[in-house]
Amino acid sequence: MSDVWPFLLDVPQAELDDLYQRIDRARWPEFMAAYQLAVQRCSTRHAPWYIIPSDSRTRRSAAIARVVRGALEGMDLKWKDPGLKPESFDFG
Repeated sequence: MSDVWPFLLDVPQAELDDLYQRIDRARWPEFMAAYQLAVQRCSTRHAPWYIIPSDSRTRRSAAIARVVRGALEGMDLKWKDPGLKPESFDFG
């Protein structure tokens, strides 16, 4: 029986990164199709899903605020008047 000796391939990191990027690009359409299908199947009228961009905190927060505001306005909430007048409070 012969001995098996492990060997090491020295592949530069830049080439590995390029390989990973090419694999990702080749599979991107499959990923996006699966992502779209998941959102379509999971989002319902009573529990909608929203795709919120996260590349910018400002845009993320604005998108979330827009969704929440729309949901609250759609509820047509009515509140009793508590009878309090802000000018009657002493904040000094």
